[in-house]
Amino acid sequence: MTWDAVEYELASKSAMKGSVTLDRHGEELAEFVVRGFKNEVTITVADGVAPPAGLLLFCAWIAQVKIRDRAAAAS
Repeated sequence: MTWDAVEYELASKSAMKGSVTLDRHGEELAEFVVRGFKNEVTITVADGVAPPAGLLLFCAWIAQVKIRDRAAAAS
């Protein structure tokens, strides 16, 4: 995906953990872990990295959708 003219990749990291990562040029910038029935998202940003806040919010929403869709497909 492109955000503010910069290319990023959003990929599933662990189906069991319910996590998605935000990468740029093969480097993990942030990890989004979706927990519980409330779909709470914990965001862990790599040291020394400051992705745009809007991008983090958008990726957290996408992570929730991915995990919800995966759960629906499994049932």
